[in-house]
Amino acid sequence: MDGGCILKIADYIWKIISVGFIIFLIPFLIYDGGLLSIFEDDGTKGNFYSLLWLYLALCIIYCFIGKKFISKMRSDLGIAISIFLLTAMPRLILLSKQIYIPTKDFDRYLNFGIDMYNGNYAAVADQIAVHSMPGMGGLAIWNGIIAKLFSPTLFGFQIANVVMVSLIAVLLYLLLKSYNKNVAIIAALLFALYPSSIVSTQITTNPHGAILLFLLAILCYQKAIMQQKMGQCICYTCITGL
Repeated sequence: MDGGCILKIADYIWKIISVGFIIFLIPFLIYDGGLLSIFEDDGTKGNFYSLLWLYLALCIIYCFIGKKFISKMRSDLGIAISIFLLTAMPRLILLSKQIYIPTKDFDRYLNFGIDMYNGNYAAVADQIAVHSMPGMGGLAIWNGIIAKLFSPTLFGFQIANVVMVSLIAVLLYLLLKSYNKNVAIIAALLFALYPSSIVSTQITTNPHGAILLFLLAILCYQKAIMQQKMGQCICYTCITGL
């Protein structure tokens, strides 16, 4: 089966999923007054629908930018930089508009990085022993690296999260571009506007680093199986393992 046939099948499946999603969405549009209630009751619902319309407008704008401008770039580097900046933008705006105070586990993760940065390994070991979670040792080391690169402060960790999530969007493009360049760009840009991701970059949580390394491993594996030279294949395979 050649690549063109695979793309046609993928396009057909995508159309079926899209129609199914629209059918699934219809009841939500007509239930309890439907679209008219959106305009009538918005003020009593915390401006939820106003934010929803704003979000949909941003998605359309991002898709337009991706289709009309980014997709016409010939350089992967230019596309990657564009995706990185468009992903970082909403997260940096939110970072400048809110105050976040870490609590419970999130405070512990932040202190892991600070203690590792300051060489206070005993405090880290005590916390891991108290909670009987030896796997947290890897997280402590990772957060120590973040503290070293971005500063042992909450702001430093938040900037690190913005950088990691922006790189995740770039990796999504790089992983998908061999199937369809335009789809890869739109997928990366829609991820850039994913609300949960935007909010979670302000929190000292651990999935961002895990997802970044996971996608990087997949990309390296993809590179490994496409290499003709054994040396390069082994190199990419070792990186995937790490």
